[in-house]
Amino acid sequence: MRDQLDLAVGRVASVVESDGAFGEFAALTVVGFSDRNDTPGLSCDQRRASESSASFDRAGFAWQWLQQAVLGHLVTPRPDWWSSSGAVTWFIVPTGAAILEHDPPVSEAERRRNRRVKFVFSFFGA
Repeated sequence: MRDQLDLAVGRVASVVESDGAFGEFAALTVVGFSDRNDTPGLSCDQRRASESSASFDRAGFAWQWLQQAVLGHLVTPRPDWWSSSGAVTWFIVPTGAAILEHDPPVSEAERRRNRRVKFVFSFFGA
């Protein structure tokens, strides 16, 4: 999967470099997932808020990583490519604990796998 991620990052960099001149555009989505918060004494609303916040933070950190990864592939420095490129749009989607890989988790390893990030790269045009 790391090879696929590296290829997608390189392709995003290519779209940023051309800035849509060749009719290619990219939409980037970073989806953050959380594990359930089973802390005793919390209300359902408090648990949900905690899970939502954790998934948002996770997606935000992954988005920061992606920004830097694309910067590392650019030939022409463009430190604000995510806000200055007309050929790239992006989204952060926090899911809370709504989509667990392991429900219910029975080990700390399964809880770690519930806490994850997905990158969704969509390319349009050329």
